[in-house]
Amino acid sequence: MIEAFTSSERAAKGMNLFINQEKTKYMPVTKKSHASYPHYLEVGPYKFQVVHSFNYLGSDVNCNNNISAEIQKTYPSRKQVFPQTEKESDVPLDLKKH
Repeated sequence: MIEAFTSSERAAKGMNLFINQEKTKYMPVTKKSHASYPHYLEVGPYKFQVVHSFNYLGSDVNCNNNISAEIQKTYPSRKQVFPQTEKESDVPLDLKKH
């Protein structure tokens, strides 16, 4: 990862582009526990904050690759859409397909 970053940094500098350390964050995505990760990742002269989730184009992205919270936030529950129904079988057939 450090080699890839260094290579990208060199290519960016060749085009007069620079890495904004304040806006750049690092999020490890792994099955391992995230408790052991440091709060910052140091690569050369840069020090990047380690985050466990962030908002990207209005969607929540997290280090566990878990989309349950995003689905709950985006789609209302069946009870909110069909408050009069008690069970799935009460939903009209033509609406179940959507």
